[in-house]
Amino acid sequence: MYVDNDKHIESSKINYLSDRLSQVFYSKKDDLFVQFHLDTPQAPQTPEELIEKITKGDYTLPPKAERNRYDRPVGQIIWRSAD
Repeated sequence: MYVDNDKHIESSKINYLSDRLSQVFYSKKDDLFVQFHLDTPQAPQTPEELIEKITKGDYTLPPKAERNRYDRPVGQIIWRSAD
C-alpha cells in the first residue's frame, strides 16, 4: 500500500511501515521456505536428468482433477528431492 499524500504524518508512517514490511518479508522468505520445506526442487534441465529423476521416483503427479490438459505433460510433474 502506498499513500500519495506525504504531507501528513500518518501517511508517512504508513509508507515507512509498508516499505519496512516488504524488506523484512523478502529478506526472510527464502530461509523460511527452506526451513519449512516449502521450496520446490528445480525441474530437470537435461534429458539425462529427467530420466534419472523419474527412475529414482523423485516426482509426484497432481490429482487427475487438478491436471491441465493443455499444459505440457512434463510441466505437470511435481518434482521433489530425494530427501
